[in-house]
Amino acid sequence: MKKLILFATILYFSSSIFAQYKIIDGNDKDLSNDTIVVIMDANKISNDDGTEYAMTLKFINGGMSDDSVKLQKKDALLSASADISYCTDYGCYTKENDESDKFLVKSRDTAALYLHYSPHGTTDSAWVVYRVYENGSRPVQEVEVTILYVVATGIENIKRKNSFVAYPNPANQIVKINYSIQESAKISLYDITGNKVKEFDLSLNNKTIRIDVADLPRGTYFYTLTTAKATKTKRLIIRH
Repeated sequence: MKKLILFATILYFSSSIFAQYKIIDGNDKDLSNDTIVVIMDANKISNDDGTEYAMTLKFINGGMSDDSVKLQKKDALLSASADISYCTDYGCYTKENDESDKFLVKSRDTAALYLHYSPHGTTDSAWVVYRVYENGSRPVQEVEVTILYVVATGIENIKRKNSFVAYPNPANQIVKINYSIQESAKISLYDITGNKVKEFDLSLNNKTIRIDVADLPRGTYFYTLTTAKATKTKRLIIRH
């Protein structure tokens, strides 16, 4: 009986420590620590007609405890004229605010995240990294999602036949990128300011490329798969 109680106690605390925080979309697709690419209409933006790109995501507290969390604007690259706002059911915040007030999400429950971007005439690409984290926990419970806003001539420029994924992510010294391509392509790595730090041509015969990132400062990066017809971008975290 004592062993059973001990096992249940260990299981409870393990579940609490390794609580599964997730961010999903309206179709229940898991977007945790992933990148969402939003394709913007250049014609609407150039007319500066007040176009706003809005999305609603859901945060899931998969742990066994009720948690007080915050929604944080962790990183962002925005033109001076562009604007963002982000909201929970308890309040809204602008790009001048780094994070929201605390709000309670009960165990196994969800909370809505309302994310807005207004280009105000600029066709420059932009990205925002949003993070939900438990305030005051050790180790910190957290989950992130990156929203990348880009202008393209049409949705058809995003080709699904080319796929790629980096692991481990976060990376330390080495990151491997698994890819599947049907045409010539290259992988480029950019830092948070948009500077290209590494670039590699991909072989149609290989399926994995190994990249040494030990020389790069820790932080948020973006890795891009580029072909003659399309560009796809995802986020990479480097932690030494």
